[in-house]
Amino acid sequence: MNKVNISIDSEAGTVQIKNDQVSLIDLFTEMVNILKTLTVSTPAGPSGTPLPPTIQLVTQFETDFKKILK
Repeated sequence: MNKVNISIDSEAGTVQIKNDQVSLIDLFTEMVNILKTLTVSTPAGPSGTPLPPTIQLVTQFETDFKKILK
C-alpha cells in the first residue's frame, strides 16, 4: 500500500502501522511526551507543566494505545 506497512498480530491483539520514516506508535508516543510537558505563554510568563489530573489522563491514553499498537 504505497510504502505503508500494516501488520496485525491476532495472538497479541496488536496492530503495527508504519512507513519508511515513522510508525503510528512513535507518533502517539511523541504526542504524549508533548502533552506531558506542555506550557502556555501567559501575561505573567510561561505556565507550569500540566496539572496532575491532566497528566493522569494523558498517561491513561498512553497505556490504552500501547495495548493495541506495537
